[in-house]
Amino acid sequence: MAKSIAKPNNGFQFVFDAESLKSVCEGEKKVVISCFLVPEVTKDGRKVGAMEVWAEGVGGKKRKTLKADGTGGVSGCPIPPCNA
Repeated sequence: MAKSIAKPNNGFQFVFDAESLKSVCEGEKKVVISCFLVPEVTKDGRKVGAMEVWAEGVGGKKRKTLKADGTGGVSGCPIPPCNA
């Protein structure tokens, strides 16, 4: 059973896969967490804004590009729909 995670009353939560985040951190001095407002379409067809969050290692000698769009880093999954 997963350990209970404190949920903010007025904020957002994102889950990162531990192995993917570890691969971003290896050989780096810091991890930068970035967030963006991105367009999404709901199941009923409405256009809305959604938060996207990703982590990227910086300060090391080797740059890792892990995202398909070439921005580097690992995406966090929002709660919901992710289950921590």
